Amino acid sequence: MRTSKIISLCSLLLASLFLFDIDAQTLENTPYIEVTGKAERDIVPDEIYLSISLSESDYGKESSLIAKEKQVLKTLENIGIDIQKQLSVKDLGSNFKKYVLRKNEVILSKDYELKTASAKQAAQVMMALEAIGVSKVTVDKVDCSQTEKYRDELRVEAIKNAKQKAEQLCQAIGQTCGKAIYIVEQNYGHRVYNAMPMFKASLARAESADVASVPELAFESITLESSILVRFSLE
Repeated sequence: MRTSKIISLCSLLLASLFLFDIDAQTLENTPYIEVTGKAERDIVPDEIYLSISLSESDYGKESSLIAKEKQVLKTLENIGIDIQKQLSVKDLGSNFKKYVLRKNEVILSKDYELKTASAKQAAQVMMALEAIGVSKVTVDKVDCSQTEKYRDELRVEAIKNAKQKAEQLCQAIGQTCGKAIYIVEQNYGHRVYNAMPMFKASLARAESADVASVPELAFESITLESSILVRFSLE
């Protein structure tokens, strides 16, 4: 009984391989047109990540550093930052990181990552922290919360562009573009420009305003790109 089952499975496997080989040959012998469809879109970043660094070298001693940390947290809360949701400590292993400079000299430091929802909010944070003597604030990265949604839309747009291109080419030679017989995503990526120079320039123009009335600022757009290779049968 066991031997017969093994023979049946082997026969089924051989039959499957045979049929697959026939399908592969049929596909290989099918006349086709091959085109690449592309699509891109500029999107406005709505996730701006700031790096905030506190160091004992800037405030004299550990007690002063702890006091400055409390002041930073209070300042962020005052301008509407949700500390629990938007702020995180980069080094979760300890309260303050210790750096040994020389044999008997240790300096304490702490780094935060703050997620802001707009360039305006990021500017408010930088201006508010600058006002209390915290100047080590930089833009780590920018992103968009809807990136995955836009990726899916761009893939659809790219393959539609491929279909349109194939139909135009087929029409030019009096043939018809049939169904897709091969699809592969060649590339999906996004270009993010260096946001800090543009943001600093905008921030400099807003320095005369107070924190509450910072004008609308903007980062340069993120460019999303999609490229799909498609083969259509010729009919």
